[in-house]
Amino acid sequence: RFAEYTVSGLADLIAGEFKTYNITGQPKITVSVPLRSSGLIEVKPPTVTVEEVYLVNFTRPKPRLQDNASNGTNDSNNTSSVNSSGAANGTDDAKGTNTSTSGGDAAGGVDEHAGSPEKDMEAGNGSHNGTNASNAILEPDVEVVWIEKKRKHERKLAIKQSNFKPLPLSDATVSELRKKLEDIARDESEVRALASIKNDLEAAIYGSRDKLDREAVVQVSTEEQRDVLTKLCSEYEEWMYEAVDSSGEYEQRLVRLKELLGPIEERAAEFETRPDLVEQVTAGIAEILRTKAHIDANMSWVTPNNTEVAQKKLIEFQEWWQERQDWQNKLPLHEAPAYMKEDVVHRLTRIQKEWEKLRKLKKPKKVPAAKTTKNQTTGDNSTQGSANVTKKDELSSNPADVEREIASLRDRKSVAVEKEDFDSAHTLKLRETVLVKHLEQLRVGKDEL
Repeated sequence: RFAEYTVSGLADLIAGEFKTYNITGQPKITVSVPLRSSGLIEVKPPTVTVEEVYLVNFTRPKPRLQDNASNGTNDSNNTSSVNSSGAANGTDDAKGTNTSTSGGDAAGGVDEHAGSPEKDMEAGNGSHNGTNASNAILEPDVEVVWIEKKRKHERKLAIKQSNFKPLPLSDATVSELRKKLEDIARDESEVRALASIKNDLEAAIYGSRDKLDREAVVQVSTEEQRDVLTKLCSEYEEWMYEAVDSSGEYEQRLVRLKELLGPIEERAAEFETRPDLVEQVTAGIAEILRTKAHIDANMSWVTPNNTEVAQKKLIEFQEWWQERQDWQNKLPLHEAPAYMKEDVVHRLTRIQKEWEKLRKLKKPKKVPAAKTTKNQTTGDNSTQGSANVTKKDELSSNPADVEREIASLRDRKSVAVEKEDFDSAHTLKLRETVLVKHLEQLRVGKDEL
């Protein structure tokens, strides 16, 4: 066995706190025994539960008494009714009620009117009715009863663990071992970092030797630059066979190697992409010029003021590009290039976006003519406008022909509005107005006939 658990405190609770409760059953004890990751069990502090019974007063409606039960008896029982009325009279007298008979001895049932049955019956009926009236007045409509309820009480019990060999580790031992594990993890992290930087330096040495044999690298570097890199790679390779545990020294040599090889690789990449870049810029400038020609020929609403800024930037880029090309042609390949592909593409793209924005400018809509106010003489204006569209003698006298012409005018007017030809639409509207008035006149004349 590894451990022993001792539970205490139940007897004290039963003799103390639980003694004041009205306990009807035995206490119930529950305990949790989970399994640890080590495979050993763990006993949690048990819980004891008792159930207490207690009474609570409850007010409820009182059941109603039946009405005069003696009224439904037969006439043959009049004598019994008289006797019972005598007892009722005694009760009524005790309660202070007034009856029509004088009470005799309750135990003996003696009555001074016993020789007169008619009077006995009258007295009995009167006393019984008086009793019913007193019950209806004095008895309450509710009653108080006692209800039994239950409630639970839970308490934790004390538990003590006694361990046997092998004993668990103490807190001090656990802290010490945790510190050792942290030291080991730190050392392993440093070893992994050292191995990683060592692999990076080794890959850079072998990669640099392979890159120095490329044709583009040979063209953009001098013999002296390549010899320096070759000697440095050989030196670093021999140094790596030494037992060096400092990652800083590996990192310094890796940075030195990249500083010498990085500019050569950059010049080689620009040298290989330069022919394609020249073609790309030439095609881009040609596309911009075609966009400019399209705007000048077909987009009259784009004024020179709109294209002035974009045209100026295009001319500046062309001059800058020609200057950089001339400079690059004079530079030796082993020196830094006069321009970088990323910078050239960025400048060209920015100008292309400006011209594309101008090409997408929509034609502004024409503002329709202002309507005449009510204070103006609209009759003269409409007559003058309609005179410019048609003459009175050109209008047909057939209403059907006039209606067909009005429908045709409306269709043509809708097409003109869709094409944003507002001048034609206005002219067609004037013609339509004249025809509508002429049609009304024809219909009025036809009605008069």
